[in-house]
Amino acid sequence: QTVSYGNADSDYLTDVIAAKATDFIRRSADQHPEQPFFAYISTYAPHLPATPAPRYAQALPGITAPRTLSFNEPDVSDKPTWLRDAPLLTEAEITTIDQQYRSRRQSLLAVDDLVKSVVDTLEATGQLANTYVFVTSDNGFHHGEHRLTSGKLTAFEEDVHIPLSVRGPGVPAGATVDALTANVDYAATFAEIAGATVPSWVDGRSVVPFLRGQNPQPWRRAMLLARGEHGGAARAQDGLLEPPHLARANLPRLA
Repeated sequence: QTVSYGNADSDYLTDVIAAKATDFIRRSADQHPEQPFFAYISTYAPHLPATPAPRYAQALPGITAPRTLSFNEPDVSDKPTWLRDAPLLTEAEITTIDQQYRSRRQSLLAVDDLVKSVVDTLEATGQLANTYVFVTSDNGFHHGEHRLTSGKLTAFEEDVHIPLSVRGPGVPAGATVDALTANVDYAATFAEIAGATVPSWVDGRSVVPFLRGQNPQPWRRAMLLARGEHGGAARAQDGLLEPPHLARANLPRLA
């Protein structure tokens, strides 16, 4: 069934997704109490234009992108050839970076609300104690590091290192795992949690042992990172994909 939404505050996408997710949890717990359920909840935020929820439109005043040691890096002579000749960021570019950073952070406040509503609903329906909750991202993002304007398409740490937090049965509170994992591991992980058999052709490995305080051996010690030409801006002409934005428009600057 196709449902159309307008521009009212109640139509804000992240909030709509939150409402659908919590409704699914309630119906699953009520109608199928003996059956496991799986919810993959993916928000568009904080993708640009990163429009915040109306309630957060004025939030985080004065916040700027972190001024790390690599921000607008003064010396890039040790970087790959495609970056060595990049000019320093201009004041106008830095202003745009800060504006985008603030809007992205603002848009994530509604995502925080979504996570809270999901956890609260799991608790209210008696499902929290036997449910695994994974919170992660598909990629990192750079905001002015290494003289790069905002984007996500490099092999630098800012783009490839993503958060992964897990809570659930048997997961020790406050534990940290330093093993090299990747989003290719999720399928095998979820299959093991569900008691399903993983086909031999599936990439990745289950991280369930780490969740139980175990250290499976052997484990990977390296990971291949590759980058090719990105045609997202061109493919977005049909309106089905995310719209082109500054992060992509600036890619030729360093080509």
